Amino acid sequence: MARQRPSKRYLKIDEIAEVSGVDVPAQEGARVVAIGKAASLVSVAKAKGTDNDADDVEKDIVTCPKCGAKIDPDGDESPTDAQKRHFAKCYGMAKRDFSDKERSRLADTGAAMDDGSYPITNGSDLSNAVEAWGRAPDDKRAAVARHIKGRAKSLGLTDKLPDSGPLAEALGTAKRAPTEETMTTDLDTLTKRATDAEALAKFWRGVAMLPEAQRGYCLALPEAQRADYLAKSATDRAKDAEPVHVSKVTGQRYYAHDDQRTVEMAKAFDAQAEELNKARQANDDLRFAKQADEILSHSPGSEAVRCALVKAACGIADEELRKGALAALKAGDSAIEKAYGRAGRSFGLSEQEQQEAVSKAAEATPDGFWDAQVAKHQAANKIAKRGDAEAAFLDTDEGRAAYKRYEDMRRDAARN
Repeated sequence: MARQRPSKRYLKIDEIAEVSGVDVPAQEGARVVAIGKAASLVSVAKAKGTDNDADDVEKDIVTCPKCGAKIDPDGDESPTDAQKRHFAKCYGMAKRDFSDKERSRLADTGAAMDDGSYPITNGSDLSNAVEAWGRAPDDKRAAVARHIKGRAKSLGLTDKLPDSGPLAEALGTAKRAPTEETMTTDLDTLTKRATDAEALAKFWRGVAMLPEAQRGYCLALPEAQRADYLAKSATDRAKDAEPVHVSKVTGQRYYAHDDQRTVEMAKAFDAQAEELNKARQANDDLRFAKQADEILSHSPGSEAVRCALVKAACGIADEELRKGALAALKAGDSAIEKAYGRAGRSFGLSEQEQQEAVSKAAEATPDGFWDAQVAKHQAANKIAKRGDAEAAFLDTDEGRAAYKRYEDMRRDAARN
């Protein structure tokens, strides 16, 4: 009676903790395969059985457990080799294959050796090159090591280089045990760093205690001069921080430690700027005086006062307001001219006469006439408030007559 073969089952294991050989397998004909680091699918154990049983097992593995694709041998390829090839490709563990054309291109860019070997374009290629370095000929290993180190630096992967072994020695990345000499050097370095740190802390403590003006002066000094400045007495520090010249144009401060030629040039520049400003001021005064003669030729006051009035009007930023102000000044001057004409007087009047002429000119207007009449009544009757004086004035015949004249003047002005 023929032995009945057990049904075949497949168990996928992601991690194997231990592999042990046994005398009596749990299942005859069972087979264990693994995909190793070198991207090969190898048989690590075969259960006892006939060769025909093993072949049957191989023929049954025709579907990839990862991608589900059918695994077919190419030509004379055995089912096992087909499985090796497919699993290495599907699980991404096969070493990269570079065509001759691609190797030539990478050699031109420096990503591969001159003969196209050791192409390195990423971290995986770098790991492959490190692994393959030991297979390089002895006379080429130094060049290959330099190539690997250069590519790792270009890719920012120097941390992936080995730190022990022959390649690490060739790359100069091997970690060496400290010697007495290196330990002494390291101690000296640490001591110097500690001393420098203490000196720096002392400097900043000294700067923090300075008055604000001296602090700014100290930090503006060249670094080599700062410690010497802090070592001076408080009197000397205050004297040094006092500027010898402050530019009126730029506001730049110049100190005793500055190049004296630079200080003198700054002073000369300020003097020239001051002279230029004076010339501009004189030119402006002449221009305003000319405008004052044209606009306020009949107005009272000195020439300086008339120039100030014109200058103030010309300084108004808004164009419409500026034009209105100049027109108002000219109109007032014209009114004064008419008042002089009615009085039959020349323009060579004293200041009191000019003020009286201005008052008369003001009374020629409706509001000026009424204000003058109320003011006379207020003064004659010694009334404190203008409002009370205006009410009392309107209660008199003279006040009512004056108010009627005020209304007539307003109508005449409106018609004109």
